[in-house]
Amino acid sequence: MRRYTAAIERRDFDTALRFWGPDPVWDMSPTRVGVLEGPAAIRGLLQDSIGSYEEWAMGLEEFRDFGNGVTLAVFIQKGRLVGNSGEVSLRVVATGRASGAPIELASTQVVTIRNGRMTSSRVYRDRSEALKAVGLAG
Repeated sequence: MRRYTAAIERRDFDTALRFWGPDPVWDMSPTRVGVLEGPAAIRGLLQDSIGSYEEWAMGLEEFRDFGNGVTLAVFIQKGRLVGNSGEVSLRVVATGRASGAPIELASTQVVTIRNGRMTSSRVYRDRSEALKAVGLAG
């Protein structure tokens, strides 16, 4: 996961996509983005969302492996939008484009890994919800 986040941070989307399997599904429904299916859709989201930032950094706050290819990942993302002096920081924390006011959104993902590659990822609004999804109390 750290190599995946490093590739995204470098905006090396070809390398980042190599961490996904051939038919990936990224369910981002809780963020109203919807469900992304396939490498082209995931690349499009990465390019469009990160491309609007002049500065961008991504880190892995927490990673837990529950076995059978099921993991939990909490990502921290920080950046500065093009033409804006305010910093955006996502816990997958953001700054309003017009106001420059910081906004924090905590996001946790349950990622399924098969043969060393991500096959699916589901975004949850909070860590306890994600832990319940993998059969653990939050």
